[in-house]
Amino acid sequence: MNDFTGLEHTPGLKAIQIVFDDWKHVISLLVNYILFICPYQLGVAESVSYVRPSENLDDIIENNFFQALVCHVNDKYSLPVGISALILVPFFYYNIKNPVVLYDLLNYAMESYLLLESSLKKNALEFTQKLFSYFPSPCQGCLMSLEYALPGDIAAISLIPFAYHIKNLSVIRELLNRAVKAYALLEPSSKNRAIEYIHKLLSCVSPQCQISLLSLAYEITREKKYILRMMENEIIQQLDCQQKASIFWNIKNLLFSDKLTFNIDEIIIFRRYYQSYVDGIAAQVHLPSSPKPIHFRNKNRIVLITSQLLKIGHAPTRNAFDYSRNLKKIGKEVFIINSADYIKQTALAFYDWFNADFIKEYSNNNTIDFENERYPFYQSKLNMPNLQDIQKIIDLVNEFNPELVISVGDATLTADICSYFTTVVAIPCGGVLPMYPKDCWAVPRKFLPSDRQIFQAFGIPEERVFSIHYTFMKKEKKRLSRRDLKLPQDAFILCVVGNRLDLEVTPDFIAQLEQIVQEIPEVYLLFIGGYQNYDRMAEQHRILRQKSVCLGYRGDIQSIYPLCNAYLNPKRQGGATSGAEAMLDGLPVITQAYGDVYYQLWLKQSFDTTDDIIIFLKKCIHDPDFYLDQKKQAKCLGRKLFDTAGMMQEVLVNMEKYFCKHEF
Repeated sequence: MNDFTGLEHTPGLKAIQIVFDDWKHVISLLVNYILFICPYQLGVAESVSYVRPSENLDDIIENNFFQALVCHVNDKYSLPVGISALILVPFFYYNIKNPVVLYDLLNYAMESYLLLESSLKKNALEFTQKLFSYFPSPCQGCLMSLEYALPGDIAAISLIPFAYHIKNLSVIRELLNRAVKAYALLEPSSKNRAIEYIHKLLSCVSPQCQISLLSLAYEITREKKYILRMMENEIIQQLDCQQKASIFWNIKNLLFSDKLTFNIDEIIIFRRYYQSYVDGIAAQVHLPSSPKPIHFRNKNRIVLITSQLLKIGHAPTRNAFDYSRNLKKIGKEVFIINSADYIKQTALAFYDWFNADFIKEYSNNNTIDFENERYPFYQSKLNMPNLQDIQKIIDLVNEFNPELVISVGDATLTADICSYFTTVVAIPCGGVLPMYPKDCWAVPRKFLPSDRQIFQAFGIPEERVFSIHYTFMKKEKKRLSRRDLKLPQDAFILCVVGNRLDLEVTPDFIAQLEQIVQEIPEVYLLFIGGYQNYDRMAEQHRILRQKSVCLGYRGDIQSIYPLCNAYLNPKRQGGATSGAEAMLDGLPVITQAYGDVYYQLWLKQSFDTTDDIIIFLKKCIHDPDFYLDQKKQAKCLGRKLFDTAGMMQEVLVNMEKYFCKHEF
């Protein structure tokens, strides 16, 4: 009856053994209930029949075995059942894959702790500190929350290791979302304790858990140090390639959506992180022994690699097909590859995470059609990055033997790896520099003063970098009237267009719009695209409710621009496609000297203040000759922005110059 020599010494048992003097007595109480081992004839519990463990916390606490344990703990610490129950954490962690149970356990402990007198709170902390010394490290975080006396939804972030343990990233996302909401309700002193709590947790969890906690810390503080810490060697050297990719794409998404800004030194850190990530994967695959000389390559062949290929409404997809179509027109044989590097989240959980779309059916195709033309095609089969698909793409490119590879996008992993054995020219889909320094760079905008610092930091020679006019695809147009859309006939209509207007129409932009419509009665605002918050915004701003409308997403947007008078751009990174489409119909573009709309569309004028915009609009309204000249300038530049054949020729001419200067 008292022989426990054959009993497995689990982490939970180890904690129980050290904490309690009479540990065999505690085991005799718990062995049936907690460890699923039976039958034992336990003298201390003869009257209690065997009960299979439940996943319901109330059932556990009301069970006679557990009540006997509580009595034993009370003899030593005089603690209520809610705090005594923390002894069960390792058991739940390793045996029950239900996060709700642990969540309830921590909430119950915190509620019990807050009701204690100060002397008993000291006992509770002594109890948890002793448990901490012997709990396995993934379970230690669950013992820290009492010390900081934080709400349950913040204390519960200590369950992140458990959620990784059961491989449930959705649970982590829910924990992070609840913590952010709870943090917003705290008093300043409690917010400081919450940050201290996160720091304490960071010291005792895995690198994967640290990334999730760092994303939380950034969300509630907006301090960049937490993002930069994600890229430190101490963390990333313990991560696999998919986890490193997850960090890269999530940071990149924050930058693109203007939720994060980097200075030039931080940009260089981010770029070095990406370079290290690419080089690390390149070291794990089989590459051709040396770069292939240009005179051994097929000058009529080009491989085009994109990191995402969806439907034609997706701008990078339009670019990939538009480039391919125009290259084919000038006699090039084009092989399209979707490496699908723009990943689906399966490796790490971030607070502000995203999942890239992926059309799985494309992976079954070896050709793809666009506008009655057929192209050889390959799409990665598995979630990227994976060595199997990367090796397949390397072999396909090497076998196809193109003159060069065109990388669609600023960070296309497999295309960048191809630069080890052939020539790669990267064409970003926005007004940014390519990420990988071994490629040639076709920069789709005017050069910025800060660009030179990037070139110098990575030793990129000027002959590998050239500037081009980025181009867009024309959309079908039909005849519409203002009456069809119930727009005011005599208004001067400013259109605001975008897929992310909920993020881009900020309070500052709304204040700017209010000032414009107040000072210029002729102005009317037309929102087009993703703006679910429009109705709420209109309710809160009476004048905008009277002087605006939102059409939502429109497949016939090119037919709507002729009904407008000018294009107004919020301060944002994206928007170049809609801006170019508006210019093609002669709409002057009103923007700050910032982001893709200004730099990628090669605009010559910008507006620093709302007053500047108002002066310009009044002149357009009251001076017909001035407005007509503005429309002509916009249309002239707009035509150039839709000349993809000209852009492709521009790229090939620059690459020919590069080949003439270098022997391969």
